[in-house]
Amino acid sequence: MGTVYPDNAEYNKIVRDKIPEIVTAKGLTVETRELSDEEILKELYKKIVEEAVELSSADNKADIINEIADVLEVLYSLSERNGITLDEIEETRLLKAEKRGSFKKGVFVIRTYREEK
Repeated sequence: MGTVYPDNAEYNKIVRDKIPEIVTAKGLTVETRELSDEEILKELYKKIVEEAVELSSADNKADIINEIADVLEVLYSLSERNGITLDEIEETRLLKAEKRGSFKKGVFVIRTYREEK
């Protein structure tokens, strides 16, 4: 499906590298600037929140797949920019799953409290 780009809109956000070419091919002019390394990290942290919100609103398998792919792309970029390998992430994920579990059972904590004696 793809994103619809209105004739006049402000975005002020990081986008995938080929988006300006795609928008230009649709006959629109795109104003861009190159971000510094520091700005890229800041914008990627904002982008992961945006993508997570979009994922939480996805309501069919195709949209869920697309949104998970977007989340992963941002996570891969954040990992690379922070000098972290996917192997390091997977190792940490597995250790946490072993020690603390995963989310397979759907455990939902309502509250905690201390029983009075």
